[in-house]
Amino acid sequence: MRTVPEFVNIKKNCIHSMKLLVVDDHLLFREGLRHILLRLDQTVDIHECGTVQEAVAVANHISEFDLVLLDMQLPSLQGLEGLLALKGAFPTSPITLISGVADQRAIAEGIRCGAQGFVSKSGSAEDMLNGLWKVINGEHHIPPEISNSQGDGIRLPFGSQAAQCSQIANLAVAPAR
Repeated sequence: MRTVPEFVNIKKNCIHSMKLLVVDDHLLFREGLRHILLRLDQTVDIHECGTVQEAVAVANHISEFDLVLLDMQLPSLQGLEGLLALKGAFPTSPITLISGVADQRAIAEGIRCGAQGFVSKSGSAEDMLNGLWKVINGEHHIPPEISNSQGDGIRLPFGSQAAQCSQIANLAVAPAR
């Protein structure tokens, strides 16, 4: 059995508690995830939002998170719309997509547009935490069962494609003039 590292992040030569943002419309899932994360380290600072709009409003008070978890199946803004809005609100925060449905095409598009990873709600807590830890440490994470399915798998973004999605994200949240 693998052990999951503690959620303590070294940033700018100081140790601080992790700040996480969970965006999911299911309160029960958010509460369950909170309990899983708090079992690792009681100092994890977890912010919860039920919609992307609520999460974007959080940017007025907190400009950066160590990790943002975004449900791909939100009723108001789904998939890429939600991702682009959050990339605009938290441009330096890594975003991991979460879903109970492993739609390889949607996951690949999300990764190409700036998400650093995907974790399945149907996986184990250990698998989820190991994947999140990779993203927190600057790596991409796609579970092997997703990345290797349907032949060619998911390819990570490179160069202009990632930059193009980043520009779209900035336009998506820019105030109207």
